Amino acid sequence: MKFFQKRWVAWTLCVLVIFGSTLLNTRWKLGARCSELAGSFYGEGSIAQSLSQLGEDGLSLAKLAEANGIDAGALHVAAENVLNSLSRRDANAAELYKSYAALRSELDSAERKLLAASLGTEDASALSACLESIHTANARIDASDYNAQVRRFLYRYDNGFTRMLANLAGVDLPAAFA
Repeated sequence: MKFFQKRWVAWTLCVLVIFGSTLLNTRWKLGARCSELAGSFYGEGSIAQSLSQLGEDGLSLAKLAEANGIDAGALHVAAENVLNSLSRRDANAAELYKSYAALRSELDSAERKLLAASLGTEDASALSACLESIHTANARIDASDYNAQVRRFLYRYDNGFTRMLANLAGVDLPAAFA
């Protein structure tokens, strides 16, 4: 027990307790705030829900294009990438944006090709409904305030010391969807 009576042991234990409690506090409080932001990304009426809708619409549009002799392999792959990324929930918003940008490009390309093709009335009606759903989902993503929330959060919390503590505590700071 004389070991614990030594001054350097007491100082070491104090430093470890202070450092450990700081990391624990960072994990709880900063982690909770980051989880709130993730909830706004994945919650009801959120960007993730709109991305899921776009992925499903992309698959529908790909089937419609292929049924009319238009190659839609790239659209199918892009839609699957978005849906797979969303199902994992480990991809951050910036990574999801890359998948979304690729999907949006393929959706635009397929839309142009399908509008130029001569479709039957049933296919034209399906195309119209699908395009309306795609434009609605894109509008919801564009109108989302998630990026503004992330900017406010990072303005307040993102400095060298906080980032270092967050890394040490295992807290991932949120990324913007852009």
